[in-house]
Amino acid sequence: MRTMTTGICAGCQEEFMYEAKRKGRRYCSRACWSRAVNTPQRMAVVRAAHTNPDWRKASHARLCKLCGGEYMPTSNRQSVCGLCAPDKSARARARRYGLSAQQVEELFSRHGGLCWICKKNPAQTIDHCHATGKVRGALCRGCNMALHFVERPGWWSTARAYLQGGDRDYADKEEGAPQVPGTDA
Repeated sequence: MRTMTTGICAGCQEEFMYEAKRKGRRYCSRACWSRAVNTPQRMAVVRAAHTNPDWRKASHARLCKLCGGEYMPTSNRQSVCGLCAPDKSARARARRYGLSAQQVEELFSRHGGLCWICKKNPAQTIDHCHATGKVRGALCRGCNMALHFVERPGWWSTARAYLQGGDRDYADKEEGAPQVPGTDA
């Protein structure tokens, strides 16, 4: 069953009934709303805006988050201009790290375009701290993936124990345990 409530029309000032779930209803009919909204003063402003060829540009221009310059967005989600982020990958980096295309280029060109850790492979990824989001440098894919393990607590001690034979109990106790080729076990 519908729950009805009453209200006073903002257009004609008469009492009217409406469904309670439609909170904040101000007008009794579409005709009342149209008369109230389409006043001669408002329509003059709308006509003046539409006769100006740049009305849409003036009303939709935004400021770039990175450089502060004004630009026309191509979508509702766009937050940086085409100079700071000329392509899709640059827009993703701008969103994720807050870096313009020029800043990314400077980051990759440091150390001669090589990885900041191994200094032999080309830098291809941007390394950042997952806790703070702060950009740390440009790395090759291998070093960037290795950092994932290095940052995990307890990984070094577990890896060191494994390399020193910490899992030999398995090979010694299990009959038919897989043998590593080239070892005399």
